Amino acid sequence: MGNQQAKVSEREIGWLCGMVDGEGSLMIVRNQACRRTSERWLPRITIVGTHVPTLNYLSNLLDIMGLPYHISWRLHNISRATNKASLHSWDLRAQGLKRTLRWLNILAPYLVTKQRQAELLVDFCNLRLEQYSKDSYTPEQVKLIQTIRGMNH
Repeated sequence: MGNQQAKVSEREIGWLCGMVDGEGSLMIVRNQACRRTSERWLPRITIVGTHVPTLNYLSNLLDIMGLPYHISWRLHNISRATNKASLHSWDLRAQGLKRTLRWLNILAPYLVTKQRQAELLVDFCNLRLEQYSKDSYTPEQVKLIQTIRGMNH
């Protein structure tokens, strides 16, 4: 009988990496929900689009791979004159040290245009996870935050 669990092909991993390279972002964002007085930073992978069949394929693929994600929808105003909002876009994201690292452990070797960002994000996640106290950032972590944020502008 063998293993009945669905497998992901190299082609599908390549497609996913193409989505991240082309329609995605690898970033570190300020945690707005954190109520502490000090800044908190979160690694994030985001893919944005408007094509629903692409989102369906993407979410199915991520489910098979066991990768965590969250989807949110946005409604964009197209015409201010008529006040009609007709374009929906989706935002698929994985956020947090462990979630981001799970994605990057699979995708980083296959990325092309965002490979350097992926490598730096992996370094940041690993450093934060190894750190005993998560309250402060080391100079190395601050430099990674600044470098990654600078690569997205």
